[in-house]
Amino acid sequence: MTTTSRQQAPLVGATVLEIAGGDAGAYCAKLFADLGASVSRVEPASGDPMRSVRLDPEEPATEGLYHSYLNAGKQIANHMPAPDTCDILNARRVCRAFSQPAEPAYRHHRHQLVWY
Repeated sequence: MTTTSRQQAPLVGATVLEIAGGDAGAYCAKLFADLGASVSRVEPASGDPMRSVRLDPEEPATEGLYHSYLNAGKQIANHMPAPDTCDILNARRVCRAFSQPAEPAYRHHRHQLVWY
């Protein structure tokens, strides 16, 4: 996507906080990124197990192609700050994508300007 087309994308200016496990949540957040949103992915401190998924057994033991595809264009953090101290959660236009592995405490935290 070129700079010009990204500026015209429908979700430019929106922020997505991805706190999801598995490929479904990662793909959902990828779609947001492809549509111009700024996506921040929170991984466990131990790292995302998906990094080691190899589509080809001959692929070198580096970050897997599958992980690279699903997380292209995202910013990655290795821990989740407390909801009341996280600037991104207090932003005006934020979308949080959750799936089952997300911490339950964050699912119950609600902010009036955040889309869930």
